[in-house]
Amino acid sequence: MEAIGTSLAFIVGALALMRYYSRKQTTFLFVGTGFLGTAFFELNHAIRTAPMATPRPGLVPQDLSAWTWTAGHRYLSL
Repeated sequence: MEAIGTSLAFIVGALALMRYYSRKQTTFLFVGTGFLGTAFFELNHAIRTAPMATPRPGLVPQDLSAWTWTAGHRYLSL
């Protein structure tokens, strides 16, 4: 799910920025940068909570996974 969300955010952000550079509407600049930033936060969360990134399988620090999960959503809402 994280990989799909990250991919979709990258695609939407890239398409919005391509539209901005072709027509120069600032709305698309804000949408593009918002979704690209969200994609980076989602990618960070996907990497940190991946089973290969934890020292022992099944051990994910709860405060870290909760913080990284909400970071992308809060960034996009701002």
